[in-house]
Amino acid sequence: MSKMRGQAAMEYLMTYGWALLILVVVIGVLFSMGVFNPQNYMSEECSFQPSLPCKGTSLTSKGVLTIYLTNGLGYAVDSFTMNVDEKESSAIIPDEDNVVILKVNLGENYKPYDIYKFKPVITYVVGEESYTISGTVTVRASE
Repeated sequence: MSKMRGQAAMEYLMTYGWALLILVVVIGVLFSMGVFNPQNYMSEECSFQPSLPCKGTSLTSKGVLTIYLTNGLGYAVDSFTMNVDEKESSAIIPDEDNVVILKVNLGENYKPYDIYKFKPVITYVVGEESYTISGTVTVRASE
């Protein structure tokens, strides 16, 4: 009779042992696929003042950050400059669509598909007046 209890205990341990092994393998596969990587669930964002909405952003693996803004100020702007991490750039003045293209070379290499966050400061000049705004840009690096 005691031999049967030992066999039942072994069957119990083997059944739960295999179930635990399968669970560990499945979790390992999910980790290797990046399911638990929070960067896969972060969204890209670009926000400045409402009258200069973002139309898009991009970041190359070589460190070139490009921001496309729509000039919704209601008047023409003479010049734009952008400062990101103490690197400054000028802008391409808007075309007929009022899209301003700001590019800055950050001089670093960025890992493709990773998310990076920047706080650019944009200065624009209208006539003799200079205005400075800051915003946030969260962008995924491309190859």
